[in-house]
Amino acid sequence: MKEGCPIFRALCERWEPRTPLPKSFFSGVKHTKNLGDYLLHTARLIRWDVSRQCIFCEHKANSKEHLWPKWILKRLKINRPMRHSLGSHPERIVPRAELEVRCVCNACNGGWMHDLEELNIPLIGCLMQDLALHLDRKQQQLIAKWAIKTSMVQDAIYTKSRTLFYTALEREAARRNTSLPEFTRVWLGRLSFSTLSADGFDIALTLHDRWREVSEPADGCVSTFVVGHLVLQIITVHVPEKYDRQRPFEMTTVIDAPWDDLLIPIGGTNAINWPPRLHFINGSGITKLNHRLRGGMPKPF
Repeated sequence: MKEGCPIFRALCERWEPRTPLPKSFFSGVKHTKNLGDYLLHTARLIRWDVSRQCIFCEHKANSKEHLWPKWILKRLKINRPMRHSLGSHPERIVPRAELEVRCVCNACNGGWMHDLEELNIPLIGCLMQDLALHLDRKQQQLIAKWAIKTSMVQDAIYTKSRTLFYTALEREAARRNTSLPEFTRVWLGRLSFSTLSADGFDIALTLHDRWREVSEPADGCVSTFVVGHLVLQIITVHVPEKYDRQRPFEMTTVIDAPWDDLLIPIGGTNAINWPPRLHFINGSGITKLNHRLRGGMPKPF
């Protein structure tokens, strides 16, 4: 990564040390051939000032992004105060559902993010209003990209006591419409009644390599959204560099439930039919869904 490139400048200008950097941070630099890649890899040690820079590019964050797009609020006819909770933060009442965060620039908000929203309106619009759909590979990818974009925006809401989970490269890939973050899973479900909710938390995981019988620590981020009758759950895991990326990536749950019948994984090569065989019937079911992937010691927002 060259010194003159925008991402390198962003790293130098926009990240500020939260605490004095440990000695290992500096000693590790001499072992890498690419300082920019090393800084990206150690992003968890740095505080990203989202009030100054767009989370998706190098431009100034001069635009507010809605966690819930206006078209969703309009279709669901939600104009009342909402309960909002993330991680271990106490639940709070927000006066209106139009939750906004100044984390993007005008170019991103009015450009690729707007285009992604427009492409998803026919799909998510039908699902959230409880209309059965046959989703081909391309349609699944569109929904998955919308889910990841929304998860990244939610990730930027709380940064006072934590750093952004998604890396600069992952957020740039979302903007360039290239691919989902590595080791990402997205599932779709159905709720028997219509509502609107968001939940998210960081987790610490242990990767079990069944071939070598070696455990490795990893960080993960889980987001769960309920939009009308549509349920979406997203998890992205940052695995150690030495982890074999050719190995299958499997998730185990800590709460027993017929998850294979309640959730449909998307983003594969095969077409799917929504809704799944079973559905969530009340709020306690969504609570179990929120906690099913809390393996290991949670890292709350």
